[in-house]
Amino acid sequence: MKVKMNVNTNYQGFHKKGSKVNVSDEIGKRWEANGIAELVEEVVKEDKTPEVNEDAAAEMEGQVKIDDVLAKAELKDLTAKELYDKCVEAGIEVEQKQAKKHYIDLLTE
Repeated sequence: MKVKMNVNTNYQGFHKKGSKVNVSDEIGKRWEANGIAELVEEVVKEDKTPEVNEDAAAEMEGQVKIDDVLAKAELKDLTAKELYDKCVEAGIEVEQKQAKKHYIDLLTE
């Protein structure tokens, strides 16, 4: 189902207000009911690849870099054990009892 966004959303990638996005029937109907988007057309084959507004993505790129710096600073305050646990939660295969820097590098790649 194709919908036209009434608001900005970060669902499966950033979508700017006014952009057209392919979503599942369930999501499209829910968004229409809540005023998040308008139905544009039914899509016979659902495209799982989200559309990305290149201008919005470029605007957000600078913010992502700032967020990475802030996240790295926050990670430095954690213990090696806490960093190891974060790696495990993120699904990163890692050995125990490594240096904090090793874990931080893995988490910020």
